[in-house]
Amino acid sequence: MSEAELRADKRTADRLHAGVEKTYLCLLAACLKQLRLEPDGRKTASTLVGYVQELGVDIDDDTVRKYLKKIRDALDSRCAG
Repeated sequence: MSEAELRADKRTADRLHAGVEKTYLCLLAACLKQLRLEPDGRKTASTLVGYVQELGVDIDDDTVRKYLKKIRDALDSRCAG
């Protein structure tokens, strides 16, 4: 495979990953709406961390906040309709 083909494959993979991430963020937004939580709410990250820990999964507040910050853009570009 040539260098140009490898770069093209990487760009395609990056675009697919971005699309999948936006889909997951839209799903998270729907869950937040049902829970009556705002993505930028003061206690949203810690509330979600608690829910995830109840499943036996460790995740930290900073990781949750990172994705919560991306929700508005995902909704604008993917879910608006």
